[in-house]
Amino acid sequence: MGWKRINGREYYYESERHGDRVETRYCGAGAVGLRAARRQERDRRKREAESEKRRAEREESETVERAMSEWFDDVQRIADAAMIAAGFHKRKGQWRRKRR
Repeated sequence: MGWKRINGREYYYESERHGDRVETRYCGAGAVGLRAARRQERDRRKREAESEKRRAEREESETVERAMSEWFDDVQRIADAAMIAAGFHKRKGQWRRKRR
């Protein structure tokens, strides 16, 4: 929630979600409120940095996964070509020798 002005004075509140409800907690006014605001901002930045790190790791993992999938597809095409050249054909996903 942050800073709230009541009768000309500023007070700092923190809001936290618990399921469907939002719980508001008074943290202080003046210097105490300022320390609470700075702590909350520091925690928020830390969470954002961790989230960014996880996103970067996920993107890197997806890139590796895509490269491996492309490599496997290439190997599969080569293997299929070799089986066809050896006189086989696919029937319901199984390789079978062609009748002569």
